[in-house]
Amino acid sequence: MIRNDRNRSKDSRFFIKLYKRFLKNDQGRSKILNVARVDRPKFVELTFIGSGSYADVFRSKANGNFVLKMIRLLPEELLKRIQSSAVSRHTSYFDAYQECRISDALSRLQNLIIKNRFYRCSIFPKIFSKFISKDIFLKHIESYQSFSEIECQYSIDPFEHFGLNVSRENLLMVMEDCGQLMIDIIDDLHPYAFLSILKQIIVGLMIAEQVFEFEHRDLHSGNILLQPFHQHSIQFTYDNKVITIPSYGFLVKIIDTTFSRLKYDNIIYFKDMTYLFENFEDKKCRRNNEKCPMRMQDRIYDQMSQVIQNEWQKFHPKTNCIWIKYVIYKMRKSLSIRLQQQSPNVRNKNTCSSISSLTYANRVYRLLEHFNKLMDECSTLLECFQTIINDQSGLNDFVRISFFNNKDIGGGTGNSRSKQHIRAFQYG
Repeated sequence: MIRNDRNRSKDSRFFIKLYKRFLKNDQGRSKILNVARVDRPKFVELTFIGSGSYADVFRSKANGNFVLKMIRLLPEELLKRIQSSAVSRHTSYFDAYQECRISDALSRLQNLIIKNRFYRCSIFPKIFSKFISKDIFLKHIESYQSFSEIECQYSIDPFEHFGLNVSRENLLMVMEDCGQLMIDIIDDLHPYAFLSILKQIIVGLMIAEQVFEFEHRDLHSGNILLQPFHQHSIQFTYDNKVITIPSYGFLVKIIDTTFSRLKYDNIIYFKDMTYLFENFEDKKCRRNNEKCPMRMQDRIYDQMSQVIQNEWQKFHPKTNCIWIKYVIYKMRKSLSIRLQQQSPNVRNKNTCSSISSLTYANRVYRLLEHFNKLMDECSTLLECFQTIINDQSGLNDFVRISFFNNKDIGGGTGNSRSKQHIRAFQYG
């Protein structure tokens, strides 16, 4: 027993020495230290929101309304050598650096000028600050100690299991609070709000696509949030042209750029997901053999991989169209349930409002199918946008995209404008 303890202690010292060497030689860590400062910031009254594949998310009200995203980091060389479900919840310093750069660039779209051309897009969260912090930071988060019992089921951490006393680091990204998940309130939304949300996503991604060659590559329902918005319309600016969309009470926020691709200052940031999609192909074959239908989200991943063909660094704007098809699918599914549950023949005191609600739901349900076909036909979201605003078949009905010359609009939010002072133009 004593000998085993000595061997374990010897192995532990060897591992720690190896870990420190990997950490010192990790180029991703050197890069991320240029964009995030090493610190132990103290946040109070953090509430755990949830976990993704590589990060945990908290909300704070005490220090101002913001969200804290915590990404567990390990040296890339170590991740290649250790196979563990717990280690799989970590990401490399280099991948975290890529996510930092992508998130920072998208945050700048809030107000961006490039070669005297003005762009404005608010669907991506503002990034306030970034820190690199040791594990000891967790002791400052009271709610974090109990969240795993309530929300998450962790596997055994191999570092703790084998008594490896290694102080690991986390990337902490402080960003604006983006509101509620769309999927949590989708069944309560007005049907026209669906059209507003869809058009906000199309226009916002179009701007990012054109400015940064951006692809999200993972726009599932957990990555679309809705902020309450009390103004009548939301304003975007693309190439000095102002675009407004009725808000219907919500501003869309798109989060999580873990899998995204973007070009900024002639540098391409992306995540090579070849290994993930190799496993995905095996999973697809097993489903086919078992005659088990694929989930819609898996179908979208499959369509995306067919477009990308493992060329993850290249720009494939079609993938944004593919993911919007998934958003449309979720919206139509919600509307379909409403239409099945409601009957216009039911006679009660709410008959008029029930019929009205069915009419709205039917209109939007049918129109979303046209949007779905449009996504199949278009290769870029700019092409999609041009089709919508020039279309005569109703794609721009009900919740109308309006567009103006920037010089005619002036400063302001675009909510109260005299029509005689606005000159609309045909885009493209």
